[in-house]
Amino acid sequence: MPLPDGAVRPVLRGDTTDELPALVASVKRLVENLERMTALLGSEDDAKKVIDAIDRVNRLLASLDGVALRFDGLSKKVDAVLAEAQGIATDTRAATADLHALRAEIEASLRKAGQLIDEINRKWPFERDTELRLP
Repeated sequence: MPLPDGAVRPVLRGDTTDELPALVASVKRLVENLERMTALLGSEDDAKKVIDAIDRVNRLLASLDGVALRFDGLSKKVDAVLAEAQGIATDTRAATADLHALRAEIEASLRKAGQLIDEINRKWPFERDTELRLP
């Protein structure tokens, strides 16, 4: 791809030995940083305490990973229970709708039965005076 007008692309020249002073300076800074870090640890006993603390932290993190995995498994079970509860709620709603229709049918049947009883009472003399009077 051609460079735009006025653009400059630097080209590496020379020998790798030209880079050695920068590399040595970087290694020197690294060693100095390591020395400062190890100086913070103090004695050998202090260094062992720090390493033990790091080990305990690693064990704690591993334990937390286990808890997180168990929690994930539990949350999948909770999801299943919630799905089941939603299914039950849906079934209950449907059953309630059926009960409303059944109640309406029963009330209509009771009204019809009441009307039939009233009609029978009008046509059949159950409660009339059945005593015969002779002149």
